[in-house]
Amino acid sequence: MAGADGVRSRGSKVGEKIVYTLKKGLLVLILTLGLCPLASAEVYTLHAGPNGYAPFFIVKDDGEKTIYTGAMYDLLDMFENRHPEYTRESILLTRKRANIGMARGEVFDVMFNSPLFVSEDILRHYKFTRPIFRSRDVVITRQDQEFEYQRPEDLHGKTVGAIRGYGYGEFDPLLEANLIRDVRVDQHTQAIGMLARGRVDAYFGNALVSPYYIKEMGLSVSDFKMSSVSMYEFDLGFAVNKKKPDLYKKLNAFLDDVIFNGVLDRLMKSYLE
Repeated sequence: MAGADGVRSRGSKVGEKIVYTLKKGLLVLILTLGLCPLASAEVYTLHAGPNGYAPFFIVKDDGEKTIYTGAMYDLLDMFENRHPEYTRESILLTRKRANIGMARGEVFDVMFNSPLFVSEDILRHYKFTRPIFRSRDVVITRQDQEFEYQRPEDLHGKTVGAIRGYGYGEFDPLLEANLIRDVRVDQHTQAIGMLARGRVDAYFGNALVSPYYIKEMGLSVSDFKMSSVSMYEFDLGFAVNKKKPDLYKKLNAFLDDVIFNGVLDRLMKSYLE
């Protein structure tokens, strides 16, 4: 009996070793194929302005949660589908407060912006991807106005609608000197509404952004004039924290691809047409 028990004991140990080896091999296979349910994606933080910047970023609050839509959110969805090792977390913060944190290399990993509008302090901590769009800010007036903008001096003595927290380059000294009077509001729709009602003479808008908001308000774009002379032109892209070099490299390569194959153009047309 003792010998028989001993044989069964050795056989049991051999069987357990085989099962252990099989389990270990299966685990290695799962990890190799990237199927392990315990694996987690790396979170990168994305700046979201409370008022959005349609059609690129549209931010709405339905009373229970914040809803993020827009062309750049769709674009980042595509990026994360291609690179499931990344997932984003949107953080709401005004542009002014965001810039303060970014000047220290903090708060955000990614922000949609232009090199024209960021400080040298921010550029020490962030690197821009390839340009995604070329855009321009313009002076917008009503179609029934005789006034037409050609140069900054044309706005002397005028009242313009402007977005709170935004800088306007060479126009800022004119605003500070009160040569141009500005009425600051939080949203483009408020500035457009003031212009439509005649409360301001003009509005500092954008050639891509403003038409979207005008149509969203149920107004006709043809009732407004966008100046043929730009206030300034600028490139738009993603500023990526230099602490995230792999994210920058993969995002930049992704942008090269979607721009080359026309995906980005089709995406923007779905919002603008």
